[in-house]
Amino acid sequence: MSFLNNSTKIKFDKKTFNIKPYSNGAIFMWEEETGKKISESSTTKDNIMYIYCLFKACNRDSFNYSFEEFYEKLDDEPKVLASVYDFLQKKKI
Repeated sequence: MSFLNNSTKIKFDKKTFNIKPYSNGAIFMWEEETGKKISESSTTKDNIMYIYCLFKACNRDSFNYSFEEFYEKLDDEPKVLASVYDFLQKKKI
């Protein structure tokens, strides 16, 4: 499954971050934050939380936003979510 190792660069808050289509770290972080299994993801908040966890897990040294800061900034940068969703869709995740 080499496609899982592919990453992409996403611009957020005037910075560039890498994300992978799949990250155990992001899944573990998401489950810890939500108290649910990843298979129970069903809400918009769940989806945005997973994307937040992808950014955080894939950029441990440079992504220093709280979840609240992240989703508030998304209002000003709607293309970020669209870019992430498009990338994940292409990877069939």
